Amino acid sequence: MPLIAPTRFVRATVETSFREVLDACELQCERHVNVILPEGPIVFMVLDTPPEVIGPNFSYKTPPFEGGKPIHFKLEPHQKIYAAAERGVVTFAIIVEHHEVRE
Repeated sequence: MPLIAPTRFVRATVETSFREVLDACELQCERHVNVILPEGPIVFMVLDTPPEVIGPNFSYKTPPFEGGKPIHFKLEPHQKIYAAAERGVVTFAIIVEHHEVRE
């Protein structure tokens, strides 16, 4: 699938409460998203579930992702990523490629 927009690099910083780290896209495309977490900290991530729905006990409701491993998502234009750190503050990279949708 060919790229239809420049590759985007996003730097995200999260604390112990959920926040949006990747917003929806205006382009009608499939997004290939790689999240690169630093070695060590655990980050919780969800798609399309805003913080007010997740609530304060998110560690029981959302999957943990360990640092040091890239995480790959294929997202539709309307989808968003929300994240929170298990402890402290975590900064990580998000790489977004916008691909043409094939039908």
